[in-house]
Amino acid sequence: MRNLESFEAARKSNDSGVFIEFTLSAVLDTIVEQDKHQVKHQVDLTGTQIDVLKSLQDRTLSRKEIFAAIGMNGDSRSFKRHIEPLIVADLIEMTVPDKPNSRLQKYRLTDSGKSTIAENRQ
Repeated sequence: MRNLESFEAARKSNDSGVFIEFTLSAVLDTIVEQDKHQVKHQVDLTGTQIDVLKSLQDRTLSRKEIFAAIGMNGDSRSFKRHIEPLIVADLIEMTVPDKPNSRLQKYRLTDSGKSTIAENRQ
């Protein structure tokens, strides 16, 4: 509401400075917000995490199958180190998200995960 009053006062006095300042402020806010969003989604992946993503190309795998595909022991520490960050970064997702400990749980790539693999090929 205050901006509206400021715009009206500026219009009456034929001063475009208020409008320009408002517009530049809005543009800056948008850029800062977008930058935060991009930084949040940038993830430094380890070689093992990239292998996990590649193992999930075009298929869903259980935790045990993922670790077998990349040739590692699938203990809980390995899961927390290699797979959990990929879930948090929205690069992979659970097929049964309501039951993370389900014996039927499998993992698949998200669209972000697919584009991350494509970027790592280049």
